[in-house]
Amino acid sequence: MQGAIQQVHLQSDNGDTLTSIISSLTPDDKSTWNKNIELIVLRNGGFPSVDVSDFFVRSSLSKLRFLNLSGNFRFSSWDPLASRTTLLITLSLGILKFPPSPTPTPVTPQLLSILSSNPNLRELGLSDAALPSNTDGSTLQVPLRNLEALSLSGNSRRLFGLLHRLTLPGTLNKTHLTGFDSTVEDILRTLVSYMQDYFPRDVRFQGPLGISSLFSPSSISISVNALCGRPPDMAQEPPFATFTTLMADLPPSETLGQLFVNVIASTHTP
Repeated sequence: MQGAIQQVHLQSDNGDTLTSIISSLTPDDKSTWNKNIELIVLRNGGFPSVDVSDFFVRSSLSKLRFLNLSGNFRFSSWDPLASRTTLLITLSLGILKFPPSPTPTPVTPQLLSILSSNPNLRELGLSDAALPSNTDGSTLQVPLRNLEALSLSGNSRRLFGLLHRLTLPGTLNKTHLTGFDSTVEDILRTLVSYMQDYFPRDVRFQGPLGISSLFSPSSISISVNALCGRPPDMAQEPPFATFTTLMADLPPSETLGQLFVNVIASTHTP
């Protein structure tokens, strides 16, 4: 029966219920059970947190192509994802912060190993506790040259720390970056610098742009999409990018105003 399962979709606001269902799908030992699973979507919107360690340790993941975990989950080890997955096309980890647990967040080497073992990723989304807490000690560069869509949301320094470890393609169709707890220095040193590099390298942003922005005392958000002038061999859907930063402390109004000008100016491609 379990060997015939190709897709797993589970969603609950009760962690105990979700734990019980996942337990019933978990093999008693490491085997070829669940060997045909190609897609896993797990969402836990409640408590307690759900430990999915045994499920991933004991299941064969060699055919897994789509993985989406969202909510209150924990792992004792992320190694199975790094050692057994090589065919992932979509990886989305939105792991919420929860009370202390054995290993609530994938440490940097494990996360980078997961990405390294899946070079054909086309969509990557990481948010909240799924972002590594420290990338400064790692020099590993992870090539993701097939990536088409990137979404990162979490602490600003952790977000851009991870970005510095990724080798991305010259163009992305969709980009969503949301940095929390940002300082003025963070924005100038990371966000503005990244945007100044982002737009000139994509020819699709060389024509007219549609720009919408949201400016408040505590946040800056800007969305940019190409309107026309795309080369005929490009994809029909225009590229789209959203950059949002939430301030850790409120700077003086004149500083915030100039910061907003700098962010807007970063969309200009000479």
